[in-house]
Amino acid sequence: MNKAQYLLDDLAMQRFIADGYLQVDSGLSEDYHGRVSKQLEPLSETGLMGHNNLLPCAPLLQELIESPVVKGTLESLIGPEYHLHFHRHDHRTLPGGEQGLHKDGDNHSHQAIDHLRRPHPTRYVMMFYYPQDTTLDMGPTCLVPQSQYLPRREVEKTRAEFDRLSRDGLNEIRDQLLAKTMTPQESEQAVKVLYKETADRHPELAKKNKVLEKLWKDKRVPLVGPAGTLVFVHFDIVHARYSANKLGLPRHMVKFLFTRNNDPTNPSWNHADPKWRDEDQSKSAKPMKPVWLNLWNWHLGNKSFPGSVVTDVQDLCDRVKDSNDELAISAAYELAQTQEGVEALIEIFDSKDTNSRNIAAYGLRAGGEASVDYLAQLMDKENPKEVARVIDVLGDIGPPAIDALELIIKAASSQSVVVRRYAIEAIGLIAQHLDECEGTLIQKLENALKDEDAIVRRNTAFSIAQLGNKVCSELIVDGLIMNLQDWHHHVRGWSIEALQRLDNERALKAAIKYLNLSRWDAFPKSGDRTISDQVMRQEDPVR
Repeated sequence: MNKAQYLLDDLAMQRFIADGYLQVDSGLSEDYHGRVSKQLEPLSETGLMGHNNLLPCAPLLQELIESPVVKGTLESLIGPEYHLHFHRHDHRTLPGGEQGLHKDGDNHSHQAIDHLRRPHPTRYVMMFYYPQDTTLDMGPTCLVPQSQYLPRREVEKTRAEFDRLSRDGLNEIRDQLLAKTMTPQESEQAVKVLYKETADRHPELAKKNKVLEKLWKDKRVPLVGPAGTLVFVHFDIVHARYSANKLGLPRHMVKFLFTRNNDPTNPSWNHADPKWRDEDQSKSAKPMKPVWLNLWNWHLGNKSFPGSVVTDVQDLCDRVKDSNDELAISAAYELAQTQEGVEALIEIFDSKDTNSRNIAAYGLRAGGEASVDYLAQLMDKENPKEVARVIDVLGDIGPPAIDALELIIKAASSQSVVVRRYAIEAIGLIAQHLDECEGTLIQKLENALKDEDAIVRRNTAFSIAQLGNKVCSELIVDGLIMNLQDWHHHVRGWSIEALQRLDNERALKAAIKYLNLSRWDAFPKSGDRTISDQVMRQEDPVR
């Protein structure tokens, strides 16, 4: 196999950076897709068989994951050392119609302290796979191009208000779900009824929400295509089920999540030209151009992000405070191109204006190394949430924030659980390019594996997976093995991933044992039949 032929070219990479998705053909046979569909058909979407235990139930999917097109595309997008996240799911279209537009980012990556900001760099990529021909009448998945960079502030505010007004009812539904007196399907329906009642009581809020949602719905692109269609998607893109399955034919959409293990130091695709291809140079036609250029340079492995010369800092600061997400984000990225602009972003970031503060955070990430000293000066805040907010951005900057690592290691011992969560995650993102890690850092990770908070333990395992052998110790191995029995599946998931990345015999044995015990058959006792002298075939009836 000529590996290079399956890597993306510059144009494809730039399309992904701008639009947030690429649709390609898997290159596998119709027969293969048909066999996958048969393995998927008996599974339950909401039960164990259709969710994170999908691969043991449909082992043919492993062939897809290892196929040249998938491996080449993923290496191009998230580097050669990417790994398969433990979350995977077979989504089926339901008769109930379309699904509300949403982002998945808060579920499997860190959650920003103000609940609006999510990382822009490509550290997580979803892959959607259709094993059957999928038309508009079959309820395809849809997405909103370029939405991965937009926090949807107005939408999120109205949703938050709906949740506040519905809080008692939502808590009751959650309690019933936990007590198993209500099924997931029943809870989903109960939430719909609850929100309908809230909307009836607050018609003006409901009207505003409807108007805002329509603006996004009008931008949807349905993802249709023949069997074998693959769509690689930035993790934070807005997406949903487009419509109901009107044909009544089986429609599966298998979703996998992949994570980057190292921030880029050089291009990982078939790179030829460092310039951004752009026929239309008009800034007004492409308001997000500063964002795209910054992320393009990030993928190239550049630590500094050159762009146009900032001429009017005050005008850009006013735009950062604009209610239009595109205008605000673009302005923040332009400010990040000069020291004066970074200083202005710091001032906004350190203000009480939540909306503008979140936008400024994007710009400070884009500023990279130029932002680090300014952010480090804000680490002595008394309010733990303010400290966590700073650490969140430093972690998002990644390796260029190495000068702040000592402060973050110290913060990992904070009495505040919020600070510890962000600090322990940031360690893995910032220290990933170090040749070796010193003892204090390793000791922090050892202790954090035993933290009382599940999110701290999850983020610790994530950081160990990022750092690998550089932080391997007997106590690290002990802690990861212990956390394989954790109640939180993300702790278990990242712990098994971390164990696999340690060049340690005991760690690998523990990982193999755990995976051995975790495997199970989607069709229990499928081979239990009376043995005869006849050839045994799958289609033979059970005797």
